[in-house]
Amino acid sequence: MAAGTAAKAYKLLERDGLVVTRTAAGTRVAESAAILPRAVIRHIRDLVAAADATGANSDDVIDVLRVVWQASSGSSIQPADDGEPPA
Repeated sequence: MAAGTAAKAYKLLERDGLVVTRTAAGTRVAESAAILPRAVIRHIRDLVAAADATGANSDDVIDVLRVVWQASSGSSIQPADDGEPPA
C-alpha cells in the first residue's frame, strides 16, 4: 500500500472522530468510538471476575444476562418473585 493511501485513510478516520493522532504519541482509537460506555465495560469485567471466582459457566452467565436484559426491556420474561434473576 502506498504511504499516501495510508495517510489518507488515517485522515478520514480522524475526520470521522474514530481515531486521535498526537505528534510523538501515535494514533489511538478515540474514546468516542467505543461500542459501549466505559462504565458498562467495567461492570462486565466485574461480572466476569465474580462469575469466574465462583466457577460459573460462561454460557450460563450469558443466558442469565439475556433473561435479565429481556425482563428489564419489558418483554414477557420476568425476574423471579424475590427480585433475583432466574438461575
